[in-house]
This record gives sequence, C-alpha cells and structure tokens, in this order.
Amino acid sequence: MQPGDKVRLIANPGRVGILGSETDGPPHRLRLLVNFLDGDEQFVLAGALEKVEKEALGPYDLMLRGRYGRASDLRGAITYYRLSGKLANLIYSLNTTNTQFLAYQFKPVLQFLESPSNGILIADEVGLGKTIEAGLIWTELRARQDARRLLVICPAMLREKWKRELSDRFGVQAEIVDAQDLLTKLEAARQRPQDAFALIASLQGTRPPKGWNDKDEPSQSATAKLARFLEDAELDEPLIDLVVIDEAHYLRNQETQTHRFGTLLRPVTQSMVMLSATPIQLRNRDLFNLLHLLDEDAFPFEYSFDQSLRANAPIVLLRDRVLNSTVTQAEFIEALDDALGERFFDDNEQLEFLRTNPPTDEALASPRGRSEIADQLDRINPLTKVVTRTLKRDVQENRVERLPKVIKATMSGVEANFYTQVTERVREFCEELEISEGFMLTIPQRQMASCMAAACQGWIDKVGKGANDEMAETV
Repeated sequence: MQPGDKVRLIANPGRVGILGSETDGPPHRLRLLVNFLDGDEQFVLAGALEKVEKEALGPYDLMLRGRYGRASDLRGAITYYRLSGKLANLIYSLNTTNTQFLAYQFKPVLQFLESPSNGILIADEVGLGKTIEAGLIWTELRARQDARRLLVICPAMLREKWKRELSDRFGVQAEIVDAQDLLTKLEAARQRPQDAFALIASLQGTRPPKGWNDKDEPSQSATAKLARFLEDAELDEPLIDLVVIDEAHYLRNQETQTHRFGTLLRPVTQSMVMLSATPIQLRNRDLFNLLHLLDEDAFPFEYSFDQSLRANAPIVLLRDRVLNSTVTQAEFIEALDDALGERFFDDNEQLEFLRTNPPTDEALASPRGRSEIADQLDRINPLTKVVTRTLKRDVQENRVERLPKVIKATMSGVEANFYTQVTERVREFCEELEISEGFMLTIPQRQMASCMAAACQGWIDKVGKGANDEMAETV
C-alpha cells in the first residue's frame, strides 16, 4: 500500500479512508495515518488495513471473503435507508403534501410501488382526484429514488390546471413547454443526467406529424425532430423519471400519431402513469392498446389478453359477491372450482391455495375478512397489476346523502292565471295539429313550476312582446 491509496478497515469494511504518508510506532507495530472519509484522522496498524480495489465488491463477494460489518453499521444503514426513502413498508408521501388525506387516493400509490413494470393506469371516476394521485406518486418517487425529471402530457386546455395543481399541492414549479422546448430539455438531460426539470406539454403540440421518419424527405418540424430524438434515445438510460399522461384514452387507437408518441416516450422514461376516467367503457382492443403500452411483457398479444379477461370473469364476480357479503364457504369453493376448470388457471398456485384453504363462513361475514379475501382475489387478476379504479359509490368521504322532501306551494292569483293561459295555449296548439298534449305540456309546466318569472320571460322572448301585450300585462 502506498500513500494516496484508498483503504478500509478489515474488521469494519464500512470505514474507508485515504492512506497518508506519516507513520508511527516501531517497525513490528507500524501504524499508518488514515484520513477517513467521515473526517476522522487516525493512526491504524498496517495489518488492520486492506486496499480498496477499484472494482467495488458486492455484498455477496464481501460475504465470501468473510468481510462483515458491525451491528452499529447495520443500524446506520437502516437509518440511512429510512431517511432516504428506500423502505417499501413506508409511504413517504403521507402527510407531506398540501392535500386533504383521503385513504383511497393512496391506493394507486401502493399499487404503483408493487408494479413490476413501473407503470399504472388510474381509471378512477371523474371527480375523485386523479391529478392528486399522480402527484402523490411523484412525491413518493422523489423520496424513494431521488427522482428529478417529471413530464406531464395532457390536452392543451389542461396545462394551466396541471401547473397550478403541482405548485399549490406539491410545491413543484413546473414549466409549460412546446415541442421545441421539450426537445431542448431532453437533449440537455442526455448530456447532463443530473439535470432536474418538471415540464408540462400538450398532446396536440408534441405528437409527431405523419411522415416524421421519412428517410428521403424528413420533416423539419419541431415535433418531427422530437420524435426522431426519442427514437434514437430508445436504448439509452431513461431520460425521464416519470411521465404522466392525462386523458390517456386518446392513445387507445394504434393507428394514430398520438399513440405513436406514447410508444416513443415509454422506452425513455423509468415510470409511466396514465390517467383516464373512461377506459373501462372502451372496447377490449382499446384497453389492450393502453396496457400493452404500459407493460409490453405482461400484455404481449391481444388474443391472450381477451383470453385472460374471459377466464377472470368468474373471479371478478366472486370478488364482488365477497364484498357484498352474499357468498358462503360452499359457494366460494364452487366458484373456485369453476375458475380452475379454465386452461388459463391450470397452474395457478394462488387459486390452488385458496381452494385448499378456503375462508370460513365467519371470515366471509366480517368486514375485515371480506376485505382481505377480496384483496387476495384481486391479486390473481393480471389487470390489477397495472389498473386501479375507484368508484364514487365506494368512497365514503364523498358520498352524498340525498334527503328528498316535497314542498307544496300555493300559486298567487297572477301566477295561477299565467299557468292556466300557457296550459290552454299549448292544448290549442296540440288540438290544431291533432297530436297528444301530454308530452307537449310536460316541459312548459315544469318550467313554470321551477321559476315562474323565468318561464314568463321565456314565453315573451319566443312569441314577441308585441303579440303578447295582454299576457305581459297580466303577469
């Protein structure tokens, strides 16, 4: 070992330092000066040191060489990982944003963290806060992985909304960009991976034009250049930590340039979150196109996707029955037997385990038991690995309680006169045309019952004040 070498303690490989030129002690007990990386400086016996090899040794190699740390090193590592956001059983976005805590909004966060493809389609109904859920996922990635580069792709009319939401709720100062700005940012990130950004771009302004990859006459538009850059960067390290695509159903058709832009973005981003309130109403092919974009390995072919949907139908039905507390143990076992009869589930160990160890009638009757069993059934469905959906009826916090009450009001003389005149006028009109009066009377009578003054003004505007002076004077 020479001065300037990187060394570490044999008994504690976590203590690394730089070897100095000073020595101390007799030759048979020679001690060398070590400037440890934590700022400490000590004379250490030469036999207690080893040179740090240029190629870092992994944990397995260290164990093979018998190089173990101390209990304090383990405590320090756990503390470090806890603070740096690497522990899977902690939700770092909880209570760290300017949002109201709603438990269901963390469902996509948990599902995303378990996703093997780092991708998820959030298909919550309108009004449940898909934007917030995407923001929570970004907050989680920043804490866990030191994520620095965020790109939001949305319809042009939603760009300002996204910018405001990210700033007010998550403290993210995002920049609205066009295709040229986005290209410039990505080119810089390719050269300087440590660069950070939060960008918002429109679907309409970034999708490539037709013929963008024409070899003979390549388009020189900014969107075409962006598309060619993304295609060229496909095999590089991901340029973006998270891409969020709002209103993702616009990507459902494989023949469109919007879908093509999605396929160009997927390889250059580490994670992708799609938001859409309508994918469940789409055809199987449209839904497959979105999921294939998110996770090509899990959903490679449309035929196998359709097959999995058909095979999973009894499991989905059983899950709903479990949640509604309408199934007994015998019926549960019967439903599993039907599912196991499908070739798709020939070797499914999860179903086999549930069939061998069915829940008791007591578990199926208790709220907690039903919830845990439904979660087990959910995990069998391949869709649940990449799709999460919350319905308004399932969210207690936002449930509106309707308490209808009929209130009868007696019309004044003027109001009754106007109501009668309108009714008679409509009846005369129907008699002249020889049509039924029931339907024709419904709308004007409801309008008068809702707001007499507005209904009166509407009639005056339609017929003309000159021809209705008598009616106008009456009311």
